[in-house]
Amino acid sequence: MTNKAKINTIETAAKIVFTLCAVLAVFAVCSITIYMVAKGTPAFANVGVSELLFGTLWKPTASNASYGILYIILSSIVGTGASVLIGVPVGLFTAVFLTEISNKKLAAVVQPAVELLAAIPSVIYGLLGLMLLNPVMFKLEKLIFAGSKTHQFTGGSNMLSAVVSDSG
Repeated sequence: MTNKAKINTIETAAKIVFTLCAVLAVFAVCSITIYMVAKGTPAFANVGVSELLFGTLWKPTASNASYGILYIILSSIVGTGASVLIGVPVGLFTAVFLTEISNKKLAAVVQPAVELLAAIPSVIYGLLGLMLLNPVMFKLEKLIFAGSKTHQFTGGSNMLSAVVSDSG
């Protein structure tokens, strides 16, 4: 077998493996979608789409259950928007600094560090925020609301913690 024939065989095998992986991924996504629709349709029939999307009470275990997710949707939008307002300028200014302002020695040290930080999955930043930022926020919350009789303490799990963790 010639070298060119070996390369063609390897390329054909890789093409088959990658095609199978792609088909499996599409099948998995379609299966999950079908499952979610099949299991979620009865809930939509019982609760109603407008009550689910625009209701403000989430009490699934109450005797008169309520499944409103409007606050969840709105807090996701606000959290994402605030994270973008913090994260985009920081990322943009970092890129401008590294390419236009810093000297080559500093850029040679900082750029690989920034690339490593970008390679870390966002779930890890969320976990770090949960483990490190939430206790700090809870201490701050206890200081700010020390004399309050009406404040419900969050344990540090609040929108500010989520936004700061997500901005990274």
